[in-house]
Amino acid sequence: MVKCKKYCALLLVIAVAVGAAMILIWKPRVVRRMLGELTYRLPFTIPGIAPCLDCNIVMVNLDTMRAPELPCYGYDRDTMPNLCAYAKENILFSRFYTQSSITLDSHMSLFTGLYPSTHHVVRGFTDSLSADIPLLAQQLANRGYRTIWGGVTDDILLPLDKGLGRGFTEVYDIEGSDPAHYTPLLPKLLDGTPTFIFLHSYVPHAPYLPGSGPRLFGEAPPYTNISISVDEYRAHNRPFYEFVIADYTRRLQSATTPQSRAKNQQIAVALRAALVANNLEKAREVVDSLPSYESYDLRMSWYWGKVNNQDPDVVAYMKGLYDEKLFHADSDISELLAFLRRPEVKRKTITIFFSDNGEAFMEHGNLDHGWSIYNEETHAPLIMSVPRALQGVYHELVQMVDIYPTLLSLVGVSQKEPVDGTSFMPVIMGDGAQHVGDTYLIGQHRKDAIVSIRNNRWKMYKNNMPHKKYVELFDLFKDPQEQQNILGERLDVARLLDSVLEFKLSKSPKYASVSGEFPLWIDEEKRKELIDEGYF
Repeated sequence: MVKCKKYCALLLVIAVAVGAAMILIWKPRVVRRMLGELTYRLPFTIPGIAPCLDCNIVMVNLDTMRAPELPCYGYDRDTMPNLCAYAKENILFSRFYTQSSITLDSHMSLFTGLYPSTHHVVRGFTDSLSADIPLLAQQLANRGYRTIWGGVTDDILLPLDKGLGRGFTEVYDIEGSDPAHYTPLLPKLLDGTPTFIFLHSYVPHAPYLPGSGPRLFGEAPPYTNISISVDEYRAHNRPFYEFVIADYTRRLQSATTPQSRAKNQQIAVALRAALVANNLEKAREVVDSLPSYESYDLRMSWYWGKVNNQDPDVVAYMKGLYDEKLFHADSDISELLAFLRRPEVKRKTITIFFSDNGEAFMEHGNLDHGWSIYNEETHAPLIMSVPRALQGVYHELVQMVDIYPTLLSLVGVSQKEPVDGTSFMPVIMGDGAQHVGDTYLIGQHRKDAIVSIRNNRWKMYKNNMPHKKYVELFDLFKDPQEQQNILGERLDVARLLDSVLEFKLSKSPKYASVSGEFPLWIDEEKRKELIDEGYF
């Protein structure tokens, strides 16, 4: 009887395997969907089958949301109560770092799993992604996913036309995080088609414009006139237009092509004529007719020009305005969070809330971001919901390039091309933790203008810019804010980190750099800003 049971069970397994193989040959998507439904419902994972086979994926980037400013990361202000409540129900990575502090570099690393020095897309306008590099959306679309982009579509730092948009089957132009814009996309997660939705919001990003009224986190010093509303930021007055004229007149002196000289001259002359005629509406038309990156540059320069970053009270006030914008962003996503909590959505949807960079408040002499890859500009939140994953707070070191291989492994998409990232699926599925002491994260600013490497304790920071070369070493156990350079005391550690950095970069996949020339109507000063600063 025992022998019969043994052989009967064996025959049953063989029959099921043969039947599954036959179905797989003729209807692979049917088999995957059947297996997917099984994996969603079982309270355990099946060896050899992806734990979330063909699950939906929702990624939400709240651009410029820095981790230390969230209460679930230890902040004393309740800036994001909704998102942190969601984090407590799911997964929070305490030590997630972005590859760069600039939107362009970071997004390309997110969607390719590659370091900036590998994907080579670090200059707006000119750099394009090699056609040989597969993107996350492409990999998912090839598997039968509906792939949706929800965000701005005319941003040179989110260049859909330079490769970032490859693989997205639906593109929606959404600015901000107004739930009314997101809501029409969400039912797509319920119609049975595996769906990947990427949502991008600039709400936390400077300028911090929470609106008029009492401040939530600190009132302004009486001697400041910093914009707090959209109307104030979009200055419509003579001093602003005189500032624009001065800017274009200065740039006119350095313009080297006939096209750039003619463009700068045309704008300066038109604005002067409008002001002579006291026609501010005409002046507004001239500024509003500029490319979006130009008008953004001018208004941000006007905005930051009113901020005295050497005054601690002003810096504290700016931090309060930023915190208030986080609070508004948190309110904006409350309906989205409620939808993602619905049982029929949660059981077969992977969600990720994160940011592509942090924000500086004079920790190393700067406000905003895009200046460096110190912790304040690269330590970002990473909050996830994954069916049947182990909930809780994870202290393993993870980085932006790790998201790509992690998602593919979770949903059962084979990764055909090598990447710089490492899947952390085993960590959250309980199959083994990373050894944090042996894990190294690499940061890069403008590809190799600044590079860093860190492990559990140490971080080496190398500024390679010609006018400002230096090397720093930080003991993160004793100095998490990276204020004390101990390079001279621990050259042995620095040499080890440098050798690991060189080794890891030598093992990166090799792809061609695809770069064109700047349009001739962009003058030399603007070209330099686009190359060196990224955010002007």
